[in-house]
Amino acid sequence: SEISTREMARTPSTNWPPSLADVLQRLYEFPTPSLLLGVGEDGAPFQMDLNNPSSGALLICGDEKAETSYLLRGVIASVIKINPPNEVTISILTKRLDEFIDFSSCDHCQEIIPCNEEVASELILELANIAEQRRKGEPIDATMLLIIDDLVECVSYLSETAYNRLYWLIRHGPRYCIWTLAALPTERLNEIEARYLTAFRTRLFGHIQDRSVVVQLSGETNLPCHRLKPAQFYLPFHGEWLPFWACNSDNFSNGG
Repeated sequence: SEISTREMARTPSTNWPPSLADVLQRLYEFPTPSLLLGVGEDGAPFQMDLNNPSSGALLICGDEKAETSYLLRGVIASVIKINPPNEVTISILTKRLDEFIDFSSCDHCQEIIPCNEEVASELILELANIAEQRRKGEPIDATMLLIIDDLVECVSYLSETAYNRLYWLIRHGPRYCIWTLAALPTERLNEIEARYLTAFRTRLFGHIQDRSVVVQLSGETNLPCHRLKPAQFYLPFHGEWLPFWACNSDNFSNGG
């Protein structure tokens, strides 16, 4: 499976939810390239194989920006901790640079770009061009992650060409090891084109109070996203929706 888990005993001394450092310390090996989404209620980690494109691009949906950014930060930190910088690179588009600036000194991080500047469109066109070259047979030297802190905010500033190329990149990029991970605030759901939503093959759900929004995004009538706690999300796993906790990466550092 593109998203997998493995047994890791939850000990009484472990703070809950556990920190990213705690999870990685207790798991001695992670396949590369991969990322950690978080841990289940039993402490088992959910990881995603970045060599397997079947999961497609990933969309994180929730009412609170702080929660979706918390999960994005945990994922970014896991990528940096698990993978060598020559295997995985990261580019971040955000209007809130302060949320991610602590990653800027890491070798994995290529750029952190304000989504409301022209350079954001340039980045997307560059990544789409790399994907096209790889599609034509150019060797893949590294997996590339495009992190978008607020999808609606980002696309509202893109040039028409970049807007269309981002859609193509979301749909097809994972086949060529270029992955888009984006957050979508549910209050702005109606501002995004339906085709953009369908382009993301994997969706994660945080706390969403409006059940009609959950149905619209997931197709599930009984997914109780309104009961989720802060830092808790649902993910699709083997035909079920399982709750998991995003790992705390607040103490992230390049070396520790």
